[in-house]
Amino acid sequence: MSQPVMTVRFTKQEAQSKLGSKVRSKIAVDGIPAGASGQIVQVDEIERNGFDLIVEWSLLIQGKRQHNWFSKDDFERCLMDEI
Repeated sequence: MSQPVMTVRFTKQEAQSKLGSKVRSKIAVDGIPAGASGQIVQVDEIERNGFDLIVEWSLLIQGKRQHNWFSKDDFERCLMDEI
């Protein structure tokens, strides 16, 4: 029997420390191409003491600004800090 996949989330302190940071996608995610830049604009408490980061992308898709939520493990897999 397979084990349930546990999502790793940011602590409140970890998430808040990343607010305003610029990021770049390492891989394509939900229509956002690899190499796209974005900024962490908000944190969202998904579960008690477990936070995701909300990234606003610099590019528009069909004329609209795009946002994606990233858990800690998704962040490490899909994004890199922009220097």
